[in-house]
Amino acid sequence: MNSEYITQGIILQTKNFKDEDKFYRIFTFERGLVSAVAKSVASTKSKLSGFLMPANVCIFMLAQGRAIHRIAQISVINSFDMSKNYKAFLSFNKISEILLNFLPEHIEEKYIYENTLEFLKDMNEDLYDLSDLENCYFLCIMRYFGFCLNDKVQLPSTERQIIDNFTKNTYLKNKELVLKLNYDKFLISDYIKNYFEKVLEKKLNSF
Repeated sequence: MNSEYITQGIILQTKNFKDEDKFYRIFTFERGLVSAVAKSVASTKSKLSGFLMPANVCIFMLAQGRAIHRIAQISVINSFDMSKNYKAFLSFNKISEILLNFLPEHIEEKYIYENTLEFLKDMNEDLYDLSDLENCYFLCIMRYFGFCLNDKVQLPSTERQIIDNFTKNTYLKNKELVLKLNYDKFLISDYIKNYFEKVLEKKLNSF
């Protein structure tokens, strides 16, 4: 009999699986990235389908399998209806693609999880320029993926200083600082994109 456990998590990705089942990639607080299946969730009779949406933050009861867990129960903490906010939809796709490429399976990454939660809250409120927030978020997690500022990279002094400082801060600290700065946000966004593509050795689809 499979053991069950309860964890908080962010739904990063959903795919059709087999029959009426669906496959999910979930970034959890205690166990990092996990894969899980929800049985018959595509059925019109399913009570879970409306809750299992990308970007939703949920409490999951998961039945542990060898490689893929089963979603037994779910309670939504924060729901994000990205169909009403196209910019937020695009922004979440970037986050999801980076996390799915970089997060190891079943390894706790609480710093990245907590900063991702803070970003999602701001993304949902639609009070800020998402380009600024994306820069704040990605720079704060880059050092956990082995980032080191290359002295050979040619950048204006202001943008170079922002990258150097923001990779040492939390997302919230970066957000506090970025609102006071006059900088080329698109230059930094392009730098972040190029960095991730260089590390992954492939083109990103969402950037």
